[in-house]
Amino acid sequence: MEQSNVKAYHFEDYPQLQNLTLPEWSHLKADHADYFTEELIKILKQDNAIPNQ
Repeated sequence: MEQSNVKAYHFEDYPQLQNLTLPEWSHLKADHADYFTEELIKILKQDNAIPNQ
């Protein structure tokens, strides 16, 4: 990531993204997927990675 000069995000770096249920180990439960997306958007906006409108 450093060589690419891009931002990277990992769910373990954010307490609100930890402890979500992955029923078949590759996808989140539907309600957890919605929550994950909402929280990820908040993180990206706070980091100015996407516009905060």
